[in-house]
Amino acid sequence: MRDRISPAPDWYLLRLSLMLMLSVRAWQLGRGELSGWDGVSALPATGLVLVWAAGALACLGMPDRRRAVIWIICGAGTTAWVITRWIAAHGLLYELIENSLQAFLPWIVAAMAWTPAQAAASRYRRGLTWAVVMTFLGHGLYALGAGVPVPQHFLTMVMSVLHLSQAQARIFLAAAGCMDLLVCMLVWWPRTARYALGYAACWGILTAIARVWAYAEPGDITTWVRWLPETLVRLPHGLIPLALLRTRQI
Repeated sequence: MRDRISPAPDWYLLRLSLMLMLSVRAWQLGRGELSGWDGVSALPATGLVLVWAAGALACLGMPDRRRAVIWIICGAGTTAWVITRWIAAHGLLYELIENSLQAFLPWIVAAMAWTPAQAAASRYRRGLTWAVVMTFLGHGLYALGAGVPVPQHFLTMVMSVLHLSQAQARIFLAAAGCMDLLVCMLVWWPRTARYALGYAACWGILTAIARVWAYAEPGDITTWVRWLPETLVRLPHGLIPLALLRTRQI
């Protein structure tokens, strides 16, 4: 049976994803822990904390054009942060594309709130799909060590969660990287899109949870303060594919 596609991606999951992303980034920036944002003076940083916090609170209500304006401003901030982080990584392309979802989600949600016409729903889905594809592409290339060393924290996390040796962790990451690249292709083919999105949703949520699983200690609150935000901010990597999956009905 052919897929039937509902008019627009799941609003509740999109708003939850945006709220998690903006609230965690505001928390991290306020605490001076936002990677790539070193050296920014206190006044712009404080302003951006307030903007992202306002954007997160706006996700609690139903979308309208007033909230869309807030999310557009938030999108300018997330895009600036992604570019700053990319520059800090010496222009490494993988660093730019793996943060595509973080950069573009506020813009896409704002566009959906500003122009909620059914005719534009397919454009919103394509935009979200491209953001997911770019994010998984960046993660997959990192996991494969394609042109750059496999990130040490990837290896450490896999070794800690799955109790593997470093050599075994490299093999596991290579397999996971291949799956990420496969997802990037299969999401565009109608017959396989739902399976690719289902895998992306599960894998995105599992890799987010892996942060606290690997690094947070049950009796050490400081490790939870450090790593729980890293989990929450990555949950959209699974929630957005899930939102896209929910638009496809068998």
